[in-house]
Amino acid sequence: MPPSPIDPARLAALPADLRALFRAQEAMIEAERRRADDECSARLHVESELAASKESVERLELLVKEYERARFGKRSEKFNPDQMQLVLEDIEIAIAEVQERQDDRARRAGTAPSSRRTRRAARAFPAHLPRIEQVIEPENLECPCGCGRMVQIGEDRSRRLDVMAAQYRVIER
Repeated sequence: MPPSPIDPARLAALPADLRALFRAQEAMIEAERRRADDECSARLHVESELAASKESVERLELLVKEYERARFGKRSEKFNPDQMQLVLEDIEIAIAEVQERQDDRARRAGTAPSSRRTRRAARAFPAHLPRIEQVIEPENLECPCGCGRMVQIGEDRSRRLDVMAAQYRVIER
């Protein structure tokens, strides 16, 4: 606390009610200084969060532009699949950083962090759709080392929805 500009000897000569008023005013001034310091530090904190958010937005916009260029650009501008995977990983990392920042902000504010979206289980395709089963066998079932016929040790199954293009026909009357 800075020294008082009033001489303590002169202060003692004042009546008790004026001394009490003077001390109360000093306490109010000191409280106002602390409040101003707190507001300044809070403003600096908010400004730093804003700068970090702007930086994050710029990074995400750059990643989206790279992704769009890779997806829709001219053939010479397109990425190969490995590079595309790296771009997608960068996007996932950036999204995780933003979510973590939002959760931290929510914890500081005293609210519950946002719930992560849970991935829904794949639903079965409707039963009325026609099914085509494709079995992919190796070209040669004989073991390359010459010990006989190869044995099946497992299988992988996958499903995908396929759309057939519109079919045209001519109707004559």
